[in-house]
Amino acid sequence: MSPQEITITHRDLDRHEAFLRFVPQVFERISFRQWHEYGGWDERYTVFAIVEDGRIIASASALRMDVILSGERVQGWQLGAVGTLPEYRGRGLQRRILPRLLAHTGANDLVFLFANHHVVDFYPKFGFVREREWMFQADQSVTPAGEPLRTLALANAEDRALLQRIAAKAEPVTSRFGAHHYGSIVLWYWCNFYGDGVRYAPDHDAIIVVQQAQAVLRIYDVLSAVPLDLRGYLPRLTAAPVQRLEFGFTPTRFWADPTIVLDYSDSPLFVRGPHRMPLEQFKFPMLAQT
Repeated sequence: MSPQEITITHRDLDRHEAFLRFVPQVFERISFRQWHEYGGWDERYTVFAIVEDGRIIASASALRMDVILSGERVQGWQLGAVGTLPEYRGRGLQRRILPRLLAHTGANDLVFLFANHHVVDFYPKFGFVREREWMFQADQSVTPAGEPLRTLALANAEDRALLQRIAAKAEPVTSRFGAHHYGSIVLWYWCNFYGDGVRYAPDHDAIIVVQQAQAVLRIYDVLSAVPLDLRGYLPRLTAAPVQRLEFGFTPTRFWADPTIVLDYSDSPLFVRGPHRMPLEQFKFPMLAQT
């Protein structure tokens, strides 16, 4: 049978297993299975795929998002899981998928993705423009003190529900280029990378996602509906003395004077649509990236 084009929504349960099997064949370090079991696939996530003999051989997904851009909320679509099985590469399958996916978006919508360095010449063929991001850090000496913030347990249904409740009401972490209500993506990262880094701050009913590497504390996200004093929480987030903070987002809402240290180029940002990107330096929240 010749390859067929299909679309998989959250309702197409009979097709989910094919996608769950496909992902680790293309992206070795990640899995969607646990995220799927915990309800991460909702009505905003759609997969555009090509199947042959009952299995997916290429796919690209689109996640509908409320994007915050220069202080305004716009309709956004973030692309992810763009890949092809190794033995089918070079046959132009993504050239069949992407036009169909882009037709699913609106003419005035912001469409964006984070690519790998092997395909930076591919996306401009579909109207995408590469944009520049920055990383932020701060020199800050921190010594552990006080009661450590509780680490949420992924296997605990109440803790997962707590994440979704807080993420649903949290204010965007930045107004330059950020997102609203992306708890399902944070859940994906929780399943794949930061199992011991999701911490709960009950005084502000907030979640702070961190990871410590020797004397560096990486603060990946802050989910909170109200302003909080991030400096005051630092001693309760560290397991050993810290000399530097690194932020996975534009931190000016929580840290007034961060240092801009370098361009962020690990996964280049590509943008499509009529909207202008901010003039100020920005980093789209890493835990909102698909």
